[in-house]
Amino acid sequence: MDSGDLESSLIIDKPAYTVYLEGNRISFPKKEFELLLLLATNPRKVFKRNDILEHIWGKDFKQKDSRSLDVHIRMLRKKLNDSYITTIRGVGYKLEK
Repeated sequence: MDSGDLESSLIIDKPAYTVYLEGNRISFPKKEFELLLLLATNPRKVFKRNDILEHIWGKDFKQKDSRSLDVHIRMLRKKLNDSYITTIRGVGYKLEK
């Protein structure tokens, strides 16, 4: 991940499905990793909820997947010390610090 101040403390190794935060390796289930990777593809860009759902869960996502997105975001925040993911009310999420 190449993005200014994020680069030094958050490293995402896509081929190895590995994430390092401040030098410590963090394990993520597949969906959480894919969600983090999506947000990291364009840091500071707001990703709309429906776009995230479609990208991660596919075009046929069910309404229940919307709640699943909330759970995955909560788990990412917990693992990343609540410092990187910002909620934009009524729109979606973005990765920043």
